[in-house]
Amino acid sequence: MAGRTWDYMVDDPTTPTEEAHHFETHYDQHLWLRDNPNGNLEPFNPTVTCQHHKA
Repeated sequence: MAGRTWDYMVDDPTTPTEEAHHFETHYDQHLWLRDNPNGNLEPFNPTVTCQHHKA
């Protein structure tokens, strides 16, 4: 997609992080609809926070 490779999402059992976001192993591509200074296809957006998340 637009010259980018797909991200391979798989859990690493040696880390406490849920790398595949509770899904089976898969490939994905991120697309940000809000402005992302790193680019709309980058996996992370530094302007997004969890400030208003209610757990």
